[in-house]
Amino acid sequence: MIEGSKYLYKYRHFLHLGYKDHRRLLTNNELFFPSPDKFNDPFDSNFPFHYEDFTRDEFINYWTSRMEDGYAKGQHAEIKEKIEILYRKRATPEGKKEILKIQEDILNELRSNKIGIYSMSANCNSILSWGHYSDSHKGFCVGFDKEKLTEFIKSNESLDLGRVEYTEKYPLINVYKSSEEEKITKLFWTKSMDWKYEEEYRIIWYDGANKTLQIDNGIIKRVILGCQISQENKGVITEMLKTRYENISLFQAVKKDNSFGLDFEKLEY
Repeated sequence: MIEGSKYLYKYRHFLHLGYKDHRRLLTNNELFFPSPDKFNDPFDSNFPFHYEDFTRDEFINYWTSRMEDGYAKGQHAEIKEKIEILYRKRATPEGKKEILKIQEDILNELRSNKIGIYSMSANCNSILSWGHYSDSHKGFCVGFDKEKLTEFIKSNESLDLGRVEYTEKYPLINVYKSSEEEKITKLFWTKSMDWKYEEEYRIIWYDGANKTLQIDNGIIKRVILGCQISQENKGVITEMLKTRYENISLFQAVKKDNSFGLDFEKLEY
């Protein structure tokens, strides 16, 4: 068993044609941040906000700021007037429909064009994760130095690192009462209990949807080869590591003899 508490891990296919070549993580230190609408979980970053329990000022201030941020910068007076009209007809069928449309537009904008998310795991020996995210154990897993990655994240105000919380129920987010930090935390760092096996950490990149970020050298510390990786692909990754100036530890995952699990053998290259 290799010690893992100091590391965060990214499971990778050897080659993934959907987004980027996953090997560029090793050759160029590149992290790709897909928008949440590309995730395989339809509930991820996609549960309802609550819009009850508000004062008149809270309603007008919230929707005015949201509309200005997303659609009409520099048109404060015009937007505020429209929101005041919307407040007066909020309980009518027409008003409810209009508010629902604005809500959907804001959430869709966040999920598709604003927020980018890079997912990692605290666990490098999850059989399920190897199967789901590393091409049925034929891919590889990259280990980041958790402390150095955290320092890198803190140096960039548009990035944030956090641990995913798993719950049975949707978190309660009242848009008028919750702080902006609380909204972001609950929306993008909360998942169903069914995903708890992932032990997920996330980097959030504000305005980073579907973009690539290059991290510093020295953050990637280890690479683990899947227990079913081909000899050819094993050779390709080994040659990649030889071209790097820093020493990155290389391990081979192997099936345990007498139980469901993986062992890791250190390789010299």
